[in-house]
Amino acid sequence: MSSKSSSSLSENNENLKQKIFVGNISYRVKRHQLQNFFQKFGKVKKAFIAHDHLKGWSKGFGFVEFQNTEGVDKALNATEEELYLDQRLMRISRAHPSWKDDLTVNDFPIGVFEIAGKAEESCSSVLSSSSWDADHVAEECLIHRLPNEILIEIFSFLNVRQLTRMERVCKRWREVAHTRFKLLRNLHFHDVFHTFGEGLTSRILSSVIQKIQGQLVELDLSGCNNLDFKTPVVIGHFCPNLEILNLDGLRQVTDKGVTVLGQGCPRLVNLILSGCYRLTDSGLSKLFSSLPCLRKLDMSSCSLVGRSLGRLSSSLQELNLDDCKLLRPESLGRLAAACPQLRLLSISRCSRLEGCCAPIIMTMLELQVLRWRDCPSLATLTATPPQTALLHLDLAESRGVDDADVVQVAAAFPNLRRLNLSLCRSISDLTPLSSLVHLRELDASYMDQVDSAALVDMACALPALERHD
Repeated sequence: MSSKSSSSLSENNENLKQKIFVGNISYRVKRHQLQNFFQKFGKVKKAFIAHDHLKGWSKGFGFVEFQNTEGVDKALNATEEELYLDQRLMRISRAHPSWKDDLTVNDFPIGVFEIAGKAEESCSSVLSSSSWDADHVAEECLIHRLPNEILIEIFSFLNVRQLTRMERVCKRWREVAHTRFKLLRNLHFHDVFHTFGEGLTSRILSSVIQKIQGQLVELDLSGCNNLDFKTPVVIGHFCPNLEILNLDGLRQVTDKGVTVLGQGCPRLVNLILSGCYRLTDSGLSKLFSSLPCLRKLDMSSCSLVGRSLGRLSSSLQELNLDDCKLLRPESLGRLAAACPQLRLLSISRCSRLEGCCAPIIMTMLELQVLRWRDCPSLATLTATPPQTALLHLDLAESRGVDDADVVQVAAAFPNLRRLNLSLCRSISDLTPLSSLVHLRELDASYMDQVDSAALVDMACALPALERHD
């Protein structure tokens, strides 16, 4: 080490002996007020209060440098009553030299994940504290000694809201947080901003996903009711690689927004739009035409009539249309023609669908799961077309299903594994189901007209049955 470096280091150490750290400073206190306050312990050379580098707000901590060490000793020996400023008790301690960021992973005897686990507890206590300062906490957990790669690993334990708050601590943490944002592939905002100001808005969402720079693969916005009609537009502009999107309950989503969404996110595989009741078939047709890779779609509780179903991708495998009160019977014909690979279909409580839809469903040869609760009737069901691959049939709460429908089900779906007939109160005879030799689960609960002894005898006749209610 050169003589110049040695003298500089010696001078810095000497200055540290005359400096104290001051925490829990009132946010109304100015630098000159802090300096004047400590004059009672000794002549103060200078005072410093740390501020946020973006907003300019006080961080609530700083340093005071005395002309000599006598002032430091008097301040450290002061009583609590002598340390009140603006009705707040300040915490003081000796200043310590700052550590450089030139350490590597090999400098630490414990693993990255052990460091991350311990630092996560420190970060949690910091976030939950009513008054805190970054340097004081850093001094206690030595987090400022960690290299950037370990800080990035630590930040992976934080949610989006906490990660955003970490950007305000210091310039270095802001850079680390930005690096962590770029590594994100999945974002789940459910309940993250639930109690934070006005909640998650399109402006906040835009700010966050822009930091990820187009690498986002999965985005969950379910329950974020404060998001407006701009949300799909923001997603379409900044998430070109998005594959999974959940917009459950976003009532402000419009046709124009989903049109931009489809154009900007052509790789979508799983899309949830349940509860987006402002969407119409016109906007949905444009959306579906832009999504050739779509495999799972949830449109439950929407206002579609069904004209847009003919625009769905031929690769679609799962579709949920529960509680679509305006859905018309002819829409299932368009669906069957457009989606030959459909394996799961849920059309429960679609009041306009009638029993005449059953033959159309029989043409969906790859269909394995059918959920049709509150079904009107299956009287027109026929086994004339080739037998479907249906394995799971849910007809619960269907008051219109009767004994004749049970006969039709047993004849048309001989490969059934699961059958739910709970609350089908018009059924009195289940003996036709004894022909379903592959049936494993049967729910016949709350069926007043079915004799319990007959049900037990029928269950004993089914060799594969594992569970029945």
